[in-house]
Amino acid sequence: MRLVLTLMILLSSVFSHAADGLFVSVGSGMGDALIQSGSTSSASVKGAGIRQLGFEGVEFPHLGEFDVTWDLEWYQLQHQQQSTPQTLTIWAVKPTLLWSWPEIGNTVTEFGLGVGHLSSTEYLMIQTSSHLQFAIHLGVGWQFGEAEQWRTILRYNHYSNGYLDQPNPGVDFMSLSLYYQF
Repeated sequence: MRLVLTLMILLSSVFSHAADGLFVSVGSGMGDALIQSGSTSSASVKGAGIRQLGFEGVEFPHLGEFDVTWDLEWYQLQHQQQSTPQTLTIWAVKPTLLWSWPEIGNTVTEFGLGVGHLSSTEYLMIQTSSHLQFAIHLGVGWQFGEAEQWRTILRYNHYSNGYLDQPNPGVDFMSLSLYYQF
């Protein structure tokens, strides 16, 4: 995790024109109560990513005004089973719609839909049909700081192939992210 964070900080400082923000995440796997069939609830999650603003102040009927960002994300799910750890690494690229609600205590909501790559097709009780998966997340949080440059977001994350092939159990986890916007 330290190596990934160090690389992301170095890359973002070198390419500061290419990234508008960084984030780190911690979380936990989920049971099969929502979309996923099979449980990852025993997994701990850590992650990091960069965010680039694509469009600001987009207006669309029934969606209101929102920003569109590009997110590059890295997550690692780890489960310690007796003495043998199981690890799943996920890389994802997602355009994300981001709404700010200053009238509701600086609340922020986001929805991302993109593509992810899983390091393995087998993890705990889950077997996917391929490494390549759709990546979806829904999040709610708050922005704070003197210039509102900080955000905390609680996210539901889902990776699956969208029933393009079988098996399609999906991989779900919750994460709490801390964003810093440059």
